[in-house]
Formats: sequence, C-alpha cells, structure tokens
Amino acid sequence: LGVTGIRIDAAKHQDAAELYELLRRVDGRLWRFSEVIDSDREAVYPEEYSTFSAVTEFKYAKGLDFALDRLAGGGSSALAAL
Repeated sequence: LGVTGIRIDAAKHQDAAELYELLRRVDGRLWRFSEVIDSDREAVYPEEYSTFSAVTEFKYAKGLDFALDRLAGGGSSALAAL
C-alpha cells in the first residue's frame, strides 16, 4: 500500500503561510488537496492556498447547478434525465 495524497479538511482555519511551511517539509510527490470554502463572507481566499495545494471550489458546483437549471431545468437533478 502507501499514501499518494492527503486532504486537509478546513484548511482555511490554518494560516496559509504556516500550512505552506509545514507542507514544504513533506515529500513533494504527495498530492495535497485543501478544503478552503470560497465565500464572499470568508476572511481567507482559495488563492492563498492554491500555490502549494489543490483547492476545493464550491462556487464551481453552484455555477454548474445554475447552468444546468437554465439549460435543462431542474438543476443537478436534471442529470438523471441525460
């Protein structure tokens, strides 16, 4: 077995610079995925974490649902009809 990547839940609760310093000591081949919810009401932004980690993007899912709703009617539930 082995580990090829990690997911950092609620990464936004750790300072991006401190998290970077911690992760730079880890094998560079380790895939990193940080959860940083992008919201207009948040004090941090996904871009702060994206230089050293893949980042979740909840706005993408909301935008996709909106587009599906406009195109097919019914939002993501319209996918079942495809």
